[in-house]
Amino acid sequence: MRLVHPAALAGAALILASVASAQGIGDAAEKEKAKKKPSAPAKVYTESDIGGQSVAAPTPAAEPAAGAGTGTAAASGTGGTEAKPKSEGDAEKEAAERAAKEEAAWRDELDRTRKAEEDCRKAIDDLQTQLNDVSTMYTPSRARAMTTLEDTKKKQAELQARITTLEVEGRSKGYR
Repeated sequence: MRLVHPAALAGAALILASVASAQGIGDAAEKEKAKKKPSAPAKVYTESDIGGQSVAAPTPAAEPAAGAGTGTAAASGTGGTEAKPKSEGDAEKEAAERAAKEEAAWRDELDRTRKAEEDCRKAIDDLQTQLNDVSTMYTPSRARAMTTLEDTKKKQAELQARITTLEVEGRSKGYR
């Protein structure tokens, strides 16, 4: 009977020590995750942020031609009204082509992101099915599958956020 009490106390001390160290490891893991997270999200600049200056900027080749056309028109006395509509029409046409290319690129990126998110969802389903199999409960492959599942869920969340951002961008530009 006297031997049972010290053995029980030693067992209890070991259990408490293992629980305390497990909590310390968990806290350390949380601190490491907090260190790895970026302190501030990166700022994404869109064309609306910069005011669409790239659309209004003249091309270097057009400036000398416009200057030469104005000088000759002033010298000949025609007023130079004939050259303006053609260049404005070209500028509008170029702007429309650029807008169409931007919309096509936006739609392509949205489609690729949705496809990648769908692939992640399928991978998550497959991994979850594998983890639900209780015959391989404590194997190294199960631990790898759990890690892969967590990583895939993070990637899926990032892709869903990107899809949301793209949809908002599309609505603001009138693509949808």
